Amino acid sequence: MATSPLHYIDDVYNLAYIMTQSQERTGLFVSKLYLNLSSSLSKIDLFKAFRIQYLKTFGNQPQYDIKNIEIVDDLVVYDACINSPTDFKLTLLLASIINLPHSQISEIIGVPIQTVRKWLFWGRKLFKHELTKT
Repeated sequence: MATSPLHYIDDVYNLAYIMTQSQERTGLFVSKLYLNLSSSLSKIDLFKAFRIQYLKTFGNQPQYDIKNIEIVDDLVVYDACINSPTDFKLTLLLASIINLPHSQISEIIGVPIQTVRKWLFWGRKLFKHELTKT
């Protein structure tokens, strides 16, 4: 039995909010995404549609001013992740927040699994480097 895309709406909303940092843009983005979805979409196809819609809507640029964010203690780490290219950032978030396997992330982003693993390796290394700076 296939799971409805509505089953993943919390994950989609959280992912969109992290990437846009705006409730208004997130709400509009998620509404537009779900408006155009089939009710029998797989999880992988849902996140593929998310990626395509995100790139169409926002492109590869950050959608907010990093100086206005006060939630994260270490803004340098946050800035490093958020200001990364969309596919790199989406790879890190799909692995860390949605807990997707590397093979599914590879399919969603459309890059070889080795590339996903390299991006995750370098993303974790970037975070470790930024967190150990004093």
